[in-house]
Amino acid sequence: MVERAMTVANDDTLEAMILAAQRRVILIAPGTSLRVALALVDSWRRLGPEAVTVTLDVSGEVCRLGLGEYQAVELLEKAAANLGTTLTRHEGLRIGVLISDDQTLIYSPTALSVEPPAREGKKLTPNAIRVGPPPEQLRREVGCGPEGVKERVIGLDKADKAVMNAVSEDLKKTPPRRVDLSRHLRVFNARLQFVELRLLGCMLHRKMITIPSDLVSPADESTRRLLQSKFRLIGDDEDSVWGDHIYRIKQFIVEKHLVAISGYGHVLPSHNTAAFERAIRVLRRMIERAKKRREHEIQALIDARVHALHAVLLPGVERSPPARWTLLFESPSQRLMRELRKLAGSARDVLDDARVELRYKGVTYETLHDQSFVNAVSAALPELGRLHNEMDVVGMCG
Repeated sequence: MVERAMTVANDDTLEAMILAAQRRVILIAPGTSLRVALALVDSWRRLGPEAVTVTLDVSGEVCRLGLGEYQAVELLEKAAANLGTTLTRHEGLRIGVLISDDQTLIYSPTALSVEPPAREGKKLTPNAIRVGPPPEQLRREVGCGPEGVKERVIGLDKADKAVMNAVSEDLKKTPPRRVDLSRHLRVFNARLQFVELRLLGCMLHRKMITIPSDLVSPADESTRRLLQSKFRLIGDDEDSVWGDHIYRIKQFIVEKHLVAISGYGHVLPSHNTAAFERAIRVLRRMIERAKKRREHEIQALIDARVHALHAVLLPGVERSPPARWTLLFESPSQRLMRELRKLAGSARDVLDDARVELRYKGVTYETLHDQSFVNAVSAALPELGRLHNEMDVVGMCG
């Protein structure tokens, strides 16, 4: 029987190769199961500490993804310590390599939080390649080439107690969810999403300050139109950069990248996401540049408005200062100016509110099966074809 080059790497395969080893075992993987860890410990004791090398990505995320069990890492770390050797680690590993004597298996570990293990059967689900003796470059990188550990580039760090304790604490805070391999969920991946894009705080002429009632007194007619217990710091004709230029760019982005679906809102096709987000970054940079350009100008306008308001209110407060004022160290004029400046804030305060608000809202499964929505999107985006893909994933418990 000719063994397949494309094959399956699951716990059965890994355990069998490890237990069959007579000279050496090298395992490099994100993580491993307790069952495979027990086989490794058995071979470690049987072949000796120098004959077995285990390198894992010792992290909580590996456990949460279902790429390995923390109990397996604990077992291997204790076994290595008892044998006078070390369990090594390599951050970010997402490929598996098992060398058993002169047999090499290169495999893609299965994230059990997403899908069930690869399996043999009528429908082969290959996730590995058998390559016989390890290639020379691989032998060097795992430390079993002519120069031994001097050439090793994988697994140079130790999984010591400090690392183990950090992972243990991480898993206590965010533990893995139990995987139920008997339960599959039907999930979908939409090819579009709803988007809400708004400019906030850019209409400077809408910035109002409320004048405390105990400061208000009869004023001249021109100021009265602005006052009426609220006072506008910036006039309609003084924020054209924000009211016109920024809004025109925002509208251009909406028309170029988003599609209006009547009765539902704006949608963004998934293939346009990168270009849309680049445009949003440009818009945000433009707002930040406009803030810096106009800060002194806006501050001058605010100062002028505050002085005008001070001149109008001062006679009244001099005649009848508010009861809450103590005036121990200030004149009515100084106290009024201090209060008005505090109410008005600075140009930086006003401009800090200007920002882009972007919200993505996923399309629900029900909406994707709403025929009215499907028809509306198909009419607006005929090139999109199907609106979503569906697939099975492993169910998660608790």
